[in-house]
Amino acid sequence: VAGLTASGKLPALVERLMREAAEVQAGDAAAVQRLRLGVREFDTAYQELLRGTPDIPHGQPGHIPETTLRVILPRMQLVWDAFQSFRPQVEEVANSGNASSLSLLLRAVTAGKALADEADEAARLYGMASTLGALVPAHILTPLPLSGRLAPGGMMKVAAKLAQDIINKQQQILPGIELTTTFLDDHCDELESMRRVLDQVTTSSAWVGLGGMACPVVCTSTEIIASSVRLPVVEYGCAGSSPSQARSLGFVQMSTPTTVMPDLVSELAAQFGWARLKIVTESSPDSMKETQALVPALRERGLSVDWRSAATTDWEALLRAARWLLEGKAREVFLMGDEHFSRRIACAAKALRWLITSMAPSTSQHLGSHTAGTWMHLWTACATTPPGAS
Repeated sequence: VAGLTASGKLPALVERLMREAAEVQAGDAAAVQRLRLGVREFDTAYQELLRGTPDIPHGQPGHIPETTLRVILPRMQLVWDAFQSFRPQVEEVANSGNASSLSLLLRAVTAGKALADEADEAARLYGMASTLGALVPAHILTPLPLSGRLAPGGMMKVAAKLAQDIINKQQQILPGIELTTTFLDDHCDELESMRRVLDQVTTSSAWVGLGGMACPVVCTSTEIIASSVRLPVVEYGCAGSSPSQARSLGFVQMSTPTTVMPDLVSELAAQFGWARLKIVTESSPDSMKETQALVPALRERGLSVDWRSAATTDWEALLRAARWLLEGKAREVFLMGDEHFSRRIACAAKALRWLITSMAPSTSQHLGSHTAGTWMHLWTACATTPPGAS
């Protein structure tokens, strides 16, 4: 209560200072001392409100607790910045006395209005804090591939928690709100992700949004659930060629769309002199669909394109695909599939004693996001896997 009362004192002091400045300019000599006293009084009131009054015991009249709420601290900094702009203006008015020009008074009043606005907002936040007593939590459900065939969820979790901590601490993007995130391991599996997300949304109505996801199948399944319960979605790592119908409600796609892939490949081909491209695609429905759309688009842009498919679990098919690349002396190769598929192709290439560095990896999901250097240690490790092993 004391903090709320003290916060309401700041706007009143600003109004008084502007009035005193006008009286000084009008020739009231006594107003000069009142103006200087008011500046010191505002400074003292601000410091007591921000840092508290440790010399006065808690529960005693005049005790003000230190301001620690993260929703208020950034606003108090803005109040101080505005006061630092206002202070020299009114001090110049006080020093000039009735010789102050009208333009000087107008500058002081303009700076005072800006300070009053910031002080009013600070007082409003103190009022909210006294009513609510804490920040309002916003619960976000975040399925991530923390395990499974493709598991980049660990680093995504670290990044999400870091961003959450910054947002909560600064209180600038979501003032008065404290983000809390619940992470689920979706195993990069469509059915597992649906089961886990359904369990959460059917047992609690506290969720304000769905975030995360890094596997296309998980994105598709969770989008449908989120749409049915009218839950906004922000996905972190699901690239795709086009948004699904379920994405019409509050869906934000933060990863790279693949609709520009044909134009991008065409530009790279022109820049580096590529004449022939060979594509090896995973024989999953998603990868096949991507490849069947990409190949004619590249041919329309004047590129010669051949492609083959192979199942990740079919070692003989992978060897045939690698032999096809070797016999054709391919140097510009695109791998259309996930990380596991790329590793398996690398294993097959090693088994055929093909120079692994001649491959230029890419995937339909993340064109241009992987380089030979990034993948080399993964491919080398994978190449030690015995033929036929998963």
